[in-house]
Amino acid sequence: MTVTLAVLLAAGFVFTAGIAAGSANLGLLDVLGTLAGAGTRASEFIVYELRLPRAAAGLAVGLCLGLAGALTQTFSRNPLATPDILGVTSGASAGAVTAIVLGGGGYSVGASLLGFGIPVVATVGGLAAAAAVYGLAWKGGVDSYRIVLIGIGVTASLGGLTSYLVVRAQLTQATAATQWLVGSLSGVSWASVWPMVAALVVVAPIALAQSGPLGISQLGDDVAVGLGVPLQRHRLVVIAAAVLLTAAAVSAAGPVEFVAFVAPQVARRLATAGVRTRRRRPRPDRGRGRPHRVHRRDPGRHPDRHHRRAIPDLAAHPSQGRNPVNPALHAEDLTLGYDRTVVLDHLDLAIESGTVTTLIGANGCGKSTLLKAFGRLLAPTAGTGRGIIGMRERAA
Repeated sequence: MTVTLAVLLAAGFVFTAGIAAGSANLGLLDVLGTLAGAGTRASEFIVYELRLPRAAAGLAVGLCLGLAGALTQTFSRNPLATPDILGVTSGASAGAVTAIVLGGGGYSVGASLLGFGIPVVATVGGLAAAAAVYGLAWKGGVDSYRIVLIGIGVTASLGGLTSYLVVRAQLTQATAATQWLVGSLSGVSWASVWPMVAALVVVAPIALAQSGPLGISQLGDDVAVGLGVPLQRHRLVVIAAAVLLTAAAVSAAGPVEFVAFVAPQVARRLATAGVRTRRRRPRPDRGRGRPHRVHRRDPGRHPDRHHRRAIPDLAAHPSQGRNPVNPALHAEDLTLGYDRTVVLDHLDLAIESGTVTTLIGANGCGKSTLLKAFGRLLAPTAGTGRGIIGMRERAA
């Protein structure tokens, strides 16, 4: 809550400072007074007609691209991904440059391609490129890795087309196209803000509703389908939401891709800024000079072999009286590793038939190694084991 309030206050300060910035000398108090209705006619004209649309457009562009970047990075499971991989930015750039070059370099509605304004042409180009990427990536469904690869190819192709048009254009047209490709809020009016607001009002609730399936899909496609996530429909909704948000933002301010890349990373770190990992305090009987005592709730150590490990609550050591008659999976004094690296050392394990067991631990603790051993994919270095899946018995 504290982080959220701090971010809101910082956003409000930046928004007010954006209105105050300009050739005319207006302070923060003058801007606040004008917004409250206590300004002069000159300050009201500067604020309401010139600078407030620009600041509102910047805020809307940041919201659209930030949300689109978060959707894209979570969908692709890649923190380096941006909406560019969907082709929408490159398609909008190609459409806008085509309109500028063929329409004479003007930005007005009547001077652009086929009588449409550049924002409209850029939006159509972005949507068409995204549709092409989605169609080319379809192969009995859309895979996140396949759509990323195809999106990179389409983006490179459209980038080449854009560069060709800029090189072949006249000087004035090339200058106008370069200005649009850099991205700018100069000359933005309320007519460019309302489409972004409409996109946010429509898409933001949809994106929020997809946050649950997005989290589940991070576990993999098979797990997501097994948990009931309609994977293809979910991906189509997420891609469509990201495309609409990006198209609305790019049509107003140009291709400012870095916002979609940086904003989700900053938001993720700010959201976890107040989270602290609780560390377990050491037991009082583990001080210096005192031998470690074996507790019932801590079967991970053995009194006569300090490096012996057993899985808590699943260990079936005869000394604990929990040895099943016919264990489905059994391992005793098992050591597993790769080459000269030991991953699991002196492991004791017995799981009864008919039970559901979950292996939980950090990356690299040996979960996959243990499963490979029980699946005959990895021979143990020492110890014995047997089970339903089958594992070669090998004495230490």
